[in-house]
Amino acid sequence: MRVAPKLPLASLPALLLSATCLFAQSPIPNSVQNPASNILPGLPNFGIAQGSIFVVYGAALGPATIVVSPSLPLLPTLSGTSVQVTVGGTTVSAPMIYTLQSQIAAVLPSNTPIGTGTVTVTYNGVSGTTPVQVVKSNFGISTVNETGAGPAVVTFGDYTLVTATNSARPGDTLVIWGTGLGPITGSDAAVPTTGDLEAPLKVYVGGIEADVVYHGRSGQPGLDQINFVVPKGASGCFVSLVVQTGNVVSNTTSMAIATSGGPCSDANGLPVPDLQDPTNTKGAVSFGVINLFQESVSGSFANAPAPPTVIGSASATFEKFTPSQLATGATPVSHAASIGSCLVSTFRQSINNPIPVPSVSATGLDAGPAIEVRPPSGNPVNLTGLAGASPGFYSGTLTTLSPGSYRFTNGTGGADVGAFTATLNFATPATWANQAAITNSGVDRTQPLRVTWTGGDSTSTARIQGSSTVVNGSDIIGATFACSASVAAGEFTVPTAVLLAMPATGTQAGSAGTLMLGTASNPQLFTAPGLDVAYVLSGSFSGGRVIFK
Repeated sequence: MRVAPKLPLASLPALLLSATCLFAQSPIPNSVQNPASNILPGLPNFGIAQGSIFVVYGAALGPATIVVSPSLPLLPTLSGTSVQVTVGGTTVSAPMIYTLQSQIAAVLPSNTPIGTGTVTVTYNGVSGTTPVQVVKSNFGISTVNETGAGPAVVTFGDYTLVTATNSARPGDTLVIWGTGLGPITGSDAAVPTTGDLEAPLKVYVGGIEADVVYHGRSGQPGLDQINFVVPKGASGCFVSLVVQTGNVVSNTTSMAIATSGGPCSDANGLPVPDLQDPTNTKGAVSFGVINLFQESVSGSFANAPAPPTVIGSASATFEKFTPSQLATGATPVSHAASIGSCLVSTFRQSINNPIPVPSVSATGLDAGPAIEVRPPSGNPVNLTGLAGASPGFYSGTLTTLSPGSYRFTNGTGGADVGAFTATLNFATPATWANQAAITNSGVDRTQPLRVTWTGGDSTSTARIQGSSTVVNGSDIIGATFACSASVAAGEFTVPTAVLLAMPATGTQAGSAGTLMLGTASNPQLFTAPGLDVAYVLSGSFSGGRVIFK
């Protein structure tokens, strides 16, 4: 199969720095990543594979306006920018794909030695370096939003994209696009020879291993494809998709699967039309989301138990998103993993210089001075906004939540959102049956983790959530996972492919792991003047600290 390379170019305008004179300024490379997965250095599944596409982020790396290699073969120098990789005393030149002052892309030569080394970026005769970890194979799945998270770039045989309205069916043969399967023989700068590569590869769809019929290069340098058959038993709009090579897992992405193809559906999600980009029919879209949440957290390690802290809270958010904002997927719509799936995300924060988190400046909507929450018994609680803050965000603290019906009202409404009434039944939460056993033994990341529970409302969804953070130089980095399961099942096994993405935790400052079990209600839609999509959710979780080994 042949397609043009899926490179992260669409988001580049937002990354452009102001045009400044870079004459004689040394390049400042500060991060090397797989452009498909964007796995962060320091995470257990970080590493740039031989023969793969890689991106260097930083400043003064190239020209103010992007320059893309016009043809094959790729050249070692592009618009004054070149990249050399040195590992174990061996230096190789990387064929250039594009160059820009804030980031550059190249192909790591297949003959680059495996191990820790340095990347040297030279622009207009001056150079800068940054560390790199070279591995034999480490596949990254390209995603539609080009972040490494969310729906994957998975296509049918005719190259049409799998989407929530054009779902895959069990038995379909599809193509995963990405980079990092491993080295090839021959040139990494020219059209590569196709054929299965040596990587011991597995594809998991909703935790079910799929049959792989091809895994190798496509028709472009560094661009890989994996042809696989959708297994039976996986269904939903956000079915997890992950690739494992040896003991290294890719980024965790999602795909849509439906028995008959067409629109997908999830019992724990919103109706399909609300999962789509609605800009085709109505420009800006207004959302309203009300959350009722309870958390019981124990601060216990294996031999240092602490009594749990129970916190009840409620919040409400009302926002309007423009077409361009909606196109990024930046809405408050809840995208929980489909039943039977787990989704993983990663994060980083600098200890000394906090890294700003990009945010979408949606327009807050005035829904009135307060949102009243009336519990099954006792006095109502008002959710209010912060003084001086933008409208549209309301929050409040409740005591321990009691099972029963909760009523939400906003009186006569506000300037943007009219009067509404919404109700939600808060059900008795499930009880985590084997919590003590897991807490005492810790989590072996190389083995599946079985979690069991009793009780819980059958109309809710069971959720298993974990997080792990470690210190990497001046950064705190980590990963989180969230799995969805049927409450009636009473158990769920977190796959090894999920746990391998979690950093191992220890006793050092900044290193911590948590594991939580809970139930979450399925979204309950309500109507309100001024809102296009509005729903209420509730959740109740218990758990605490745990060691990931």
